[in-house]
Amino acid sequence: EDHACQVWLDGKRPNSVVFTIFGSLVKLTSEQLAELDWVLASSGYEFLRVIRSDQQAMGATGATTIVLPLEFLAETEGRGCVTSWCLQEAVLWHKALGAFLTHCGWNSTLESVCAGVPMLCWPFGADQQTNSRMACTEWRVGVELSEDPGREEVEAAIQQVMGGGRGEELRR
Repeated sequence: EDHACQVWLDGKRPNSVVFTIFGSLVKLTSEQLAELDWVLASSGYEFLRVIRSDQQAMGATGATTIVLPLEFLAETEGRGCVTSWCLQEAVLWHKALGAFLTHCGWNSTLESVCAGVPMLCWPFGADQQTNSRMACTEWRVGVELSEDPGREEVEAAIQQVMGGGRGEELRR
């Protein structure tokens, strides 16, 4: 187990970090991954981004590596942590977490609700649409994104949750 992201979170202010991970089954397209990277860069917030090994580039040795554009790395220097693994439940309970951009799988949804972290809900399939709808309309702990949200929509949702009263309302 690699606890580097936990150590990174320890140095952050309460409710200041956007966390994003998409479970073990969701497969984002390269375009969606690039858009997500630039949303995180342009949001201005600190972020923890988990990119699973099956979403990474294959290196010459056959090992997977996280490949991010140099422009993205320059834009986010000092405010982003990108890793291929984390202990999700421990991250969600960390005081630094301000929002969770999630696919709304059942485990992610339950862990986020229990930890009191507002969700930015981007469901893909199976039970995820139902979980998203429950989180956003019934339990009022999340903001629902469209099926294939653009950069502006995701950034607006991050600003809404991280930037003020809506985030506090969702935490309550």
